[in-house]
Amino acid sequence: LGVGGLVFLCGPFFDGQGAPGDKSLLYNEALKSFAKEASNRQPSLPPLTWNMPDIPQVRGYAEAAGLEFLDQKRIGSGWMAVVLRQRLSPPRLAPVMQQQSP
Repeated sequence: LGVGGLVFLCGPFFDGQGAPGDKSLLYNEALKSFAKEASNRQPSLPPLTWNMPDIPQVRGYAEAAGLEFLDQKRIGSGWMAVVLRQRLSPPRLAPVMQQQSP
């Protein structure tokens, strides 16, 4: 992702604000169940974990990867849009002049 590039995420999220709705809880349990079944079919592979993303956790991962959070909007029942941006590079500082000894 280039400097200033945008990341747009859209879908069902836990938003960390209040209790999630029944549909969100059912969807989350379905994802967990699918992951468990898939892992059981492939016992030689590391266990698969999957659940509905949590916006505060996504923000933490994004910031650790150098992205900045721009905005989030509810766009339906349980659906959110989240916009992140690759941080702009810090301003370049002029090189410090070395003092020369007399």
